[in-house]
Amino acid sequence: SSGINAEWPLRPGLLTSVSVVIFLLIQDSNASRSIECGDMNLSSDVEQLHDAMSGWGTDEDTLIEILTRRCYNDRLAIAREYTRKYDPDEDNDLWDDIKKDTSGDFRASLKPLVMPEAQFLAEEMYYAMKGMGTDENSLINTLMLILGSEHAVLEGVKRYYRDMYDEELVERIPGDTNDEPTFRDFLIVMINRPDFGKGDVNTSLVQEDYDEYLSEYIQNKKINYIIGLLAARSLPHIKALREFYYQKEKKELEIALAEITGHHTEEALTSFITLATDPIYYMADELRISMEGSGTDEELLLRVICTRADKDLALIKDMYKDMTERSLRDDVDDETSGYFRKVLLNLIN
Repeated sequence: SSGINAEWPLRPGLLTSVSVVIFLLIQDSNASRSIECGDMNLSSDVEQLHDAMSGWGTDEDTLIEILTRRCYNDRLAIAREYTRKYDPDEDNDLWDDIKKDTSGDFRASLKPLVMPEAQFLAEEMYYAMKGMGTDENSLINTLMLILGSEHAVLEGVKRYYRDMYDEELVERIPGDTNDEPTFRDFLIVMINRPDFGKGDVNTSLVQEDYDEYLSEYIQNKKINYIIGLLAARSLPHIKALREFYYQKEKKELEIALAEITGHHTEEALTSFITLATDPIYYMADELRISMEGSGTDEELLLRVICTRADKDLALIKDMYKDMTERSLRDDVDDETSGYFRKVLLNLIN
């Protein structure tokens, strides 16, 4: 997915003051999670989850009610206590039991609710590259979700990937993207991005990047140099650079890049610039894309909703309404069914 709707073009200044505040908060590892978690009886929740999957049949409503009504940190506490109480040898955990008792999209929607975000996203990266082909759209979207979180998530993804699959994430990339070297290079350098902290913007450096590097790189189609420059700058810096480029060239940066790239490299660069410019817009547009046309991309839909539910989903819902003139809740209600629908609607609400 390109990340930009032609009927909803990004322009410098689109990012609202509210979005700026939220964006800075989600970049701060100390403020990225909701700290106002609801009241929880840990022992009771664990017992109810266990009972819901014991004996004949499964009490899906109990699974949904508990796992969608607890905040991120509380859900992790539940998963740890579940393992301690019912499987102290750690051969199985809460997710293992859920896998045995559920199936399909419902099972998939519970997965990100019972494991650390970094572990879930590491597995999403793995499955996007598993088998005979690569799901480039899933790969791009998952990477954007990683880069749109605090740096600890990126480091956690690499650590979980190494521990679960016995190889480094960057070592897996070349084998699946060799047919498009610039896309491969984009993935590798973005996975190796440094920690920018809060990413304060240096306006002098923004102008220098344009004068000395970006304009010349675009003019001479130096794609790898452009990728390297963007990887070496924070998201707020890239937003400022995009605005500066528009002031000078009277053209959106992503359009200029689309003219000299193509295929998955274009999609990846466009998504990254959109994320840097307005992360709320990016997430809302991915949700729009997941439900447009015939059929629904359930994986993309649940990936965005489940990973943003404890962060900025309220703002994403508002942006979605502005984009489509429809509510996210109503569209999800129309496009999904069964227990999968109930999980997503609970999170949206």
